[in-house]
Amino acid sequence: MNSFDLIIWHGSAVQWRRPKVIENILGGKKTVSTLYWGLQYQIINEVGLLRGEKISFESAMLLKLKQDNIVELNDHHEFRLTTKGANRKKQLQSILPLAPITQPIDIDLNHFGQRLILAIQVASEFSYQNRSYYPSPTGLFDSLVVKNWFHNNKTNQLVQKINQTLTNFLQPLNSNLANFFISNFRGHNYSGLTNQQLADKYDIDLTFVIFVKNQLIWLFFLQVDEAGFSLWQPLSRSLGRPVISHSARQTYEMSEQQNLSFADLARYRQVKTSTIKEHLLEVAIWLPVEKFDYQRFISAKIVTELHDIATDDLITMSYTQLSNKNEIDFFEFRLYQIYRSKRLET
Repeated sequence: MNSFDLIIWHGSAVQWRRPKVIENILGGKKTVSTLYWGLQYQIINEVGLLRGEKISFESAMLLKLKQDNIVELNDHHEFRLTTKGANRKKQLQSILPLAPITQPIDIDLNHFGQRLILAIQVASEFSYQNRSYYPSPTGLFDSLVVKNWFHNNKTNQLVQKINQTLTNFLQPLNSNLANFFISNFRGHNYSGLTNQQLADKYDIDLTFVIFVKNQLIWLFFLQVDEAGFSLWQPLSRSLGRPVISHSARQTYEMSEQQNLSFADLARYRQVKTSTIKEHLLEVAIWLPVEKFDYQRFISAKIVTELHDIATDDLITMSYTQLSNKNEIDFFEFRLYQIYRSKRLET
């Protein structure tokens, strides 16, 4: 599937970026390396936004973008937007002015989206007292969830409540974004545009259409969840996805409670010491800087040494570039990079 606009949207005219990192972030792969670079590219909250979709930023695609003077490539499998590429990104942002996601995705968006679409269709047909229609394609379990939801909310006020919620969500949106969101739904004698029709209408790639739609569904979920609307909460039943892995959280909590060494943690958790360090790095990446006790894991001497070479380039520096890497452990180096990047954010 063509992903030109998707890679341009996630590109930078200043920072060299790795296409594989962006691909892994969107696909929901949570290796520490992927999360770290996602943090540096400021797209970490997009982890899993396109989970289940076939996305691949292949070399041929990047070469085509280079030939069209959209990107430049280096010898480290990284890309950077040219002036022409940056202008295309500005054009996309003008058509679809999506704000960056500020909260990591912690539900299964695909299933929530399917449930939401079916629930609105069921309510629409109910308002017209129509029992004969083709329901939106949905898995068996998701259909049962919606069926129970409808049974518990089947009142004369149901459609009014849905209309009010949708109006509150759509009013602040740019008209194009509002149209994108509404196009998801079916109702009585109404069928929204297909993804391909939206791609043709706005002259954008099909993958980018799905990206925009999923982001809007996540923003809708956040709005109704934060407002505590009990009407919608059952639709997210059993869809939770932990942002921090259970194993990493267990390791960090044990280290906090018992102040154990890496070796002791590894013995209690029955994993390798390297795994313990990966767990701690994962937690550090996700937690706010003030919530992680960096001083417990980086010695004052190492902090001083790294601080002496601390520049904006440090957060993108490779461990192999350190002149004194024999004295500094990779874990300490990466943890300091995380700390440094988070301090720069604030």
